[in-house]
Amino acid sequence: MNESDSWWERQVLRFFMKRGPLTAALVPVVLGLAVLYGIAIVATLVFEHRFWTRSIEASIIVMGGALGLVVTYLITLLATIALSTRGRSNRLLALHQTMREIR
Repeated sequence: MNESDSWWERQVLRFFMKRGPLTAALVPVVLGLAVLYGIAIVATLVFEHRFWTRSIEASIIVMGGALGLVVTYLITLLATIALSTRGRSNRLLALHQTMREIR
C-alpha cells in the first residue's frame, strides 16, 4: 500500500485480503445483481404500487439485464485469467531461452 492510498482503498484491500479470491470474484456479481433488482423493485413500487411488475416484458428485460451482467463478468474474469497465464508464460520464457532449460 502506498501513502497516497485513501482510507477507502486500504479498507477494501484489507477486506479482500482476509477473505480470499473467491470472495473477490463473487462480490462484483452479487453487488451488480443487487443493484439491478433493487432498481427494478423501486421502479415497480413507484409506478405500479406493487413489489414486482405484472408485465412479462419488464420481467424479461430485468432477467436479460441480469444475464448480461453475469455473462459480461464471466468474460472479463476469463480474459483476466488468460492474460495472467500468458504473462506468467512470457516471464518463464524470458528466464529460460531453450526448451531444455524450461524442462
